[in-house]
Amino acid sequence: MDDLTCAELVEQITAYLEGVLPPEDVARFRAHLTSCDGCEAYLDQVHSMLRALRGTPDEELTPDTEAAIVGAFRQWSLGGTSEA
Repeated sequence: MDDLTCAELVEQITAYLEGVLPPEDVARFRAHLTSCDGCEAYLDQVHSMLRALRGTPDEELTPDTEAAIVGAFRQWSLGGTSEA
């Protein structure tokens, strides 16, 4: 089994959380988490964000707000900062 890189984990995190990642990739994903504190923290942050967003009804989130949140998250995941 090949080692998963941090970049690959970030690319696969949505599929992992949605339960659609193939079993062999799930094993690589979880193995990487056991040896990478940074990716483990990243997964925890994504879980926290999802829990927070679940409490926000869709109809209260304007398209501009949704775009701003998604843009800020993408920028953060690439290692940058978001400017309002």
